Amino acid sequence: MPQFVLLVHEDEVAWSSAEQAVRDRIVEQHYEFAEKHRDVLVHGNEFQSTAVSVDVRGGDVAPSPSLAPGVTVPCGYFVVEADDIDHAVRIAQRIPMEFGYVQVRPVQVWEPRDTPTE
Repeated sequence: MPQFVLLVHEDEVAWSSAEQAVRDRIVEQHYEFAEKHRDVLVHGNEFQSTAVSVDVRGGDVAPSPSLAPGVTVPCGYFVVEADDIDHAVRIAQRIPMEFGYVQVRPVQVWEPRDTPTE
């Protein structure tokens, strides 16, 4: 079955300034989403804050740019199996989002080669 990544983008400034009760509620809703969709869920994780991320471009390494209010960044993902992209979008629409959006992208699943290359 085809796989899709549901890439969750959020405004980290808005998230971090929200009341703890709001953040706790949203985290609980994500757990409920994962439990409800366990039949199609392959994997999922939350990224740590972009404050600790590093960009590598053409071999050059630099800290990621600082965040500004209203700027959304990838903050986590779910990988799901779905019939097609429309099905994956319907699943993504159920992800609780108060501070951003979800991007749906098809995944090319790479199978291991039979013989190693040198």
